Amino acid sequence: MMFFWLFVILLCFVAFRRVKRAVGMQVYRPVRICLRLFLLILTITILLIIRPLDQIFIFFAGLGCLLGLAILILSMKHTRFYLQNDELYYKNNPYISVIILVIVLVRAMMKIPTIQILTQLLENETAQTPNPNLLPTFMIDPISGLFFIMMITYFIGYNIFIYRKGKQGLV
Repeated sequence: MMFFWLFVILLCFVAFRRVKRAVGMQVYRPVRICLRLFLLILTITILLIIRPLDQIFIFFAGLGCLLGLAILILSMKHTRFYLQNDELYYKNNPYISVIILVIVLVRAMMKIPTIQILTQLLENETAQTPNPNLLPTFMIDPISGLFFIMMITYFIGYNIFIYRKGKQGLV
C-alpha cells in the first residue's frame, strides 16, 4: 500500500506544480529549458527503443502527435511574454494549462487500478513470479501511448517555442 500512497503524493505534487505554473508568470531561463528538452527527448527516445512497434501503437502514437500539436498550436497563440525588471517572463493561457492538468489527472486516475495491482504484487510476500501481462508500463496499452506521446509532443514543442521566442527577445 505504500507504493500506492507514494503515487498519490506524487500526483498531488504534480497537480500543485501545474496549478502554480498556470497562475503565475515564469522567468525565461534558457538553461532550464534546454535541460527540459534534453530530458524529454531522452525519455521519448528510450521509451520508443524499448517499446516494440506494432500497427496499433503506431496509429495511437500518430494520433497522440496530432493532438499534442493541436494543443501546442493553441498554446503558442495564447502565450504572452513580458519584460519586467530587465528579465523576460512568459505566461501560458491558464485555460490551456488547466486542460493539460485535467488530461494528466484523468490519465493518472485511469491508472490507479493498475497501480493497486502492482502494489499488491510488490508487497506480496510469497515469492511468486507475477504474470507479466498484469505489470503496467507506460506503453503497453494504446491509450497510455496516446496520452504519453501527446504530452511529450506538446512539451517538446512548447519548450522549443519558448526558447526560440526568448532568444529573439520578442516581448
